[in-house]
Amino acid sequence: MDAMDETFHLERIFYFPSANKNIGAGSPMLQQLILCVPSHEQLKTESEADMVAFSGAGSRFCTKLLSDFVEQSCNIYEELGGCAADFFIDACVSQLRNLAGEVEMGGLNREDMGYILQVLAPIQMSDGTADASNSVVHFSSKFERLLQYLLKMDQSEFSGLIFVKEQTTVSVLTSLLSIHPSTKHRFRRDIQKDTVTEFINGLKNLIVATDELESLDVRCSLVVYFDKPSTLKSSVQRQGRVRHQKPRYAIMTSTFNDALPLRNASLGFNQDKEIPALVDCAEQWDPYVELSQAWLSLSPDFYQTDIEFFRSECLDEDLKISIVLPKLVTMPDTIPIYWNSETTLTAKFKPSTPLHSLKSDNLHLIRDITGIFFQAPSSRLQNPGRDYVVLFMPTLSLDQLQEWKNVNGGTQMLMEHYERDTSPIGIVRDTAKYSEPRLFRRWIRSGEGTKIRVETECETIPKRRNFLQPRTAAEARGEGPAKIFVIPAVGCTVDKLPAKKAMLGLLMSAILDRMEAIMVARRLNDTILKDVGIQNLNHVLTAITTPIAQASTDYQLYEFFGDSVLKFTVACQLFFRQPTWHEGCLSENRDKLVQNKHLAYAALNTGLDSFILAKRFTPKKWTAPLISERLNEPAEPGKSTAPRRTLSSKVLADVVEALVGAAFLDGGIHKAQACLHRFLPEIDIFTSDISSYVTPTTDSFRGERSLIDADSLASVIGYRFKNASLLTQALTHPSCEHDTSTQSYQRIEYLGDAVLDMLILPLLAAYTDQGEMSQGKMTLTKHSVVNANLLAFFCMGLSGTQNCMGVTHPSMICDSNELYLWRCLRFNGPTINFARQACLARFDDLRDEIAAKMQHGDYPWEPLTRLRPDKFMSDIMESVLGAIFIDSGGDLDQCRQFMERAGLLPYVRRILAEGVDVVHPRNMAQSLVKFEGTLVFKSRRVEKKGAPATYYCQALLNKEEIAAVEGCASSEEAEVRVAYLVIEKQSRV
Repeated sequence: MDAMDETFHLERIFYFPSANKNIGAGSPMLQQLILCVPSHEQLKTESEADMVAFSGAGSRFCTKLLSDFVEQSCNIYEELGGCAADFFIDACVSQLRNLAGEVEMGGLNREDMGYILQVLAPIQMSDGTADASNSVVHFSSKFERLLQYLLKMDQSEFSGLIFVKEQTTVSVLTSLLSIHPSTKHRFRRDIQKDTVTEFINGLKNLIVATDELESLDVRCSLVVYFDKPSTLKSSVQRQGRVRHQKPRYAIMTSTFNDALPLRNASLGFNQDKEIPALVDCAEQWDPYVELSQAWLSLSPDFYQTDIEFFRSECLDEDLKISIVLPKLVTMPDTIPIYWNSETTLTAKFKPSTPLHSLKSDNLHLIRDITGIFFQAPSSRLQNPGRDYVVLFMPTLSLDQLQEWKNVNGGTQMLMEHYERDTSPIGIVRDTAKYSEPRLFRRWIRSGEGTKIRVETECETIPKRRNFLQPRTAAEARGEGPAKIFVIPAVGCTVDKLPAKKAMLGLLMSAILDRMEAIMVARRLNDTILKDVGIQNLNHVLTAITTPIAQASTDYQLYEFFGDSVLKFTVACQLFFRQPTWHEGCLSENRDKLVQNKHLAYAALNTGLDSFILAKRFTPKKWTAPLISERLNEPAEPGKSTAPRRTLSSKVLADVVEALVGAAFLDGGIHKAQACLHRFLPEIDIFTSDISSYVTPTTDSFRGERSLIDADSLASVIGYRFKNASLLTQALTHPSCEHDTSTQSYQRIEYLGDAVLDMLILPLLAAYTDQGEMSQGKMTLTKHSVVNANLLAFFCMGLSGTQNCMGVTHPSMICDSNELYLWRCLRFNGPTINFARQACLARFDDLRDEIAAKMQHGDYPWEPLTRLRPDKFMSDIMESVLGAIFIDSGGDLDQCRQFMERAGLLPYVRRILAEGVDVVHPRNMAQSLVKFEGTLVFKSRRVEKKGAPATYYCQALLNKEEIAAVEGCASSEEAEVRVAYLVIEKQSRV
């Protein structure tokens, strides 16, 4: 048959090209190469003194050779990733060093080789073993997408050609496929002798080649263009290779292809516009400016807010104080005051009340009293104008203030107390030492008669000023006890204000700092977030507080929730807006669209940057805000009056996500999505709108005959489908190619994965107010409970008591009234059936052990690795979840009931309630020995003739073996078991 008359399955394998600005990220050796090899122009202009070892001709030759080497390495990096670049550089440099003694090598003489080796000397070589299973290994998107595509192929009938432009890429790609954990048992690199003959005879199943193989006539089931064909002839010749019952023809396609404008603008984002790491932003909005303006208004509305301090829930009557302002403002609810290691006070703000009777005389008096409080613990003289923006007074009626000032204002000579034989209760000041404030301890009298000398023993007031942070152990060690001074009583003064009340002056900076923060949060909530409707202002305050501000809370935990909501919402929008995209395109575009640059631009476009709290509270440098300073700040010549600051683009993006998280904690998913829409109007498909996208007129899955009895499965999953074809799709494996009317479950599984995150999120949110979980711990918990092995375990145990006679697919037939979800999977070929039966046999052996650990023990890492479930077991859990989400019109409660029935959510509750440790054994072992050195796990496959392959794993601490296991069925099991050996060994130390 003529090749052009055949029918081909033409597919595109989409990938994201690497960003040029990040060249070298993930490739330590490429970074070293770029640093140690000068640019081409620099090489050409090097002085003869530096190149005396070789001739002019050799100089030009070495220049070209080094330039080509860097160019080839960068090309390998862009095509295959950091791991590949390291492999290529290591192989080339190692070969050059090994042959350094040869007289000639590829046109290089000894002098040339010596120079090149000198240039490349700083490059640190690897240990010679490429570990592609390492979690931090960097692969390009192009290689990963090729890998995923190859793994979907039926191994029993697979024979393929991969055409690559560059010979170096051929060599490195072949090596990667032979060492990558996913393909090393399927594709093994071999010598090139008789390659074509062995391929034709079926002894080899994959050839990676350049265009030179185009003219050969070989039969195969798959041809992949790794690079775009250069000519029409190339395309026709390669298509001619595919003579197979189910031929496939694929081309690697960049997502930035000009032929795909819709992909780049699917949500209206500008995908190409980058943002610098540091961004010029507006200065934080200053609420004291408006308060200053209110003081100068003709008829301000005065308000009084009383503050009470509690020690162990007992009111301290001596520490009551009130704030007076010219307008009603939002106040904090409570402020924890960490006085010292033993004492924590709680400042509680009572509701503000109008001060209708406040007159100008009272106002001047209150300003004087405010000055008394600010001056009390300080030696610095206060502003003589006393035009404070925020006024303080004792919690008394206005007609009692003058008497209070008479009693507590001013100073006395210390000797007057001695002459009256009384101990002063106010702050003692040594006028000879800049009126440094001291606390009186006792009198010291020496001498007799007319030579009596009176001294006083005093101690310093507490040095601590940042009462918003608990005192650390290091601060406690460095501070030490209060210093004792003995000073002459003559010349000393003592404040009339009792020392205990004077300590209120120390707390005012902390009070005003938290007041300013809550006023900023209120302004943001009333402006940008007005339509979102967040009720609890503390959520907004936490979301806009950066870690660098060192407040009691910051946005990190809220960012975790917002990030999950963002990914879920974008995943939904892409799923329903792009019904023709496969799951790979959906995942890649979702990851692209949730990048920080889009969120950072959203923050700038909405003006959010002026509400971000990034200034650290520094009470020792703090001064009380003054009206004159807030209203009369002169602008620098030639500059705008609006001050600016620099924030990182990551902070801008983090705060957007944190505000989405704040909205989620305040009002659930609908409020969170409203907040997200405020910053990203392009996102306009919400959970509440899903039903409009699955109506009979627009449902892309409707209209096909259901091949699965949804009524029978209702007893298994606890949900009855209105559109049974959705359930059919959710249970259709990609291998089921004979059914052209039904898509496989991969698209719906992509959606179900996002839905699963949203079911876990509310359970985690319940623990945020209790302060029991950090962001890191929540991330670990979420990852552990959506673990594929765990989901597969629940899948294999999920069943219902229902007669199976109505089932329409042979693979669903059962001999009892117990119907299991896994039995309903639709697939093609014996491979999956054999894999499923083997997995179920392991499940029968391990079910009780895993269930016991889940009910009473630690997280079952080790038995889950022995279970080794195939991916389709966890996939159908997520695909059924996605199908329920679609069929129910986005009803997360229906989805929640399914996962409750499966058993996942009850287990999540137990993990959270009992604090089950979910740290992976590998990470735990590395943490235990981190002060001793670097712990590395190395696994290898062990093959014995006539027996199944096993795995050996060793734990190396500073390259010395400290534990090892063998005979494991998988590398994952071997690594977990050896990690537990390390943990056990460390526990005995």
